[in-house]
Amino acid sequence: MRIKLCGLIACAAMLAAGVVSCQQHDDIPQGVKYPILFDSPDTRATATIADLKNNGFMVYAYVDGNVNDITFNKVVKYDETLKVWAFVTPEYWIPYTNYTFKAFYPSSFTAGKLNVDTTDKDLNYTITEFDVVNHQEDILVASAKADVPEGKSYPDDRSIVDLNFQHLLACIDIKIKSAINGVTISKITIQDAETNGTYSSATGVWDSGEYGNIEANSNVKLEAGKDYVAVTHDGILVIPASAEGKTLIIETQNGGTTKSYSVEFPDDNKWEKGKKYTYTVEIKQDNIVFNEPDVDEWDSENATGSVIIK
Repeated sequence: MRIKLCGLIACAAMLAAGVVSCQQHDDIPQGVKYPILFDSPDTRATATIADLKNNGFMVYAYVDGNVNDITFNKVVKYDETLKVWAFVTPEYWIPYTNYTFKAFYPSSFTAGKLNVDTTDKDLNYTITEFDVVNHQEDILVASAKADVPEGKSYPDDRSIVDLNFQHLLACIDIKIKSAINGVTISKITIQDAETNGTYSSATGVWDSGEYGNIEANSNVKLEAGKDYVAVTHDGILVIPASAEGKTLIIETQNGGTTKSYSVEFPDDNKWEKGKKYTYTVEIKQDNIVFNEPDVDEWDSENATGSVIIK
């Protein structure tokens, strides 16, 4: 394979190793060590990009082949110089080995407990005791594989591993317009929702047996006659489940008067992981209109309101 070693990433890798100068080679020189780096196609997340870059994500790796089977888990953060994600403590490609990667955001779970089976080549995992009420914590997971052929120092196709993150939760966004002047949306509540859950990557299913309310402060003022306004900011994260039996409660303030609207979510709505559901509500003089949701893949261009991992 012909590679250009004076590119930004390759050059930085070799300067770090201190072994060769930037030039063009048909074969990779013996002894050159290449760091394992990551890239991510556009992935939307509810966290801020500053949080993503500062705190990074956790990468587990299962390595087999030219070594005894080993595993490691380390934090990856964004390298502003190289414009890629790199291990805080560098890991280098091992020749003639097979890699399985599993990446998790956030790098340190506070809403639940993550357990990765490091004896399993697929790095299957479970998330237990996940609390979606007190921790509106976006969970992103990515998987990737890469092989380093015999006699090579990094994978033939590309030394940077693409991580295609997927969301494990669903996102509910509420947009409201009003025919009444002076209405401020004070709080949005999803009543009788799943509050705690367990997720297994082996089955791809969330299980939950506890129910309660998920609340989001809004404090968004509406102007009469204007178009729909997003009132849940980055959206409300929910454990994927059926919408049957769940209620949307909208609390408003208007000139010192408090009013609450309550509507049932359609029973045929099923909230799936990795999708964003945008419900629109019209507040009228005597009633409200609650519309069927627009459904988008969370990572699509239409699923606005979140920052993007790149």
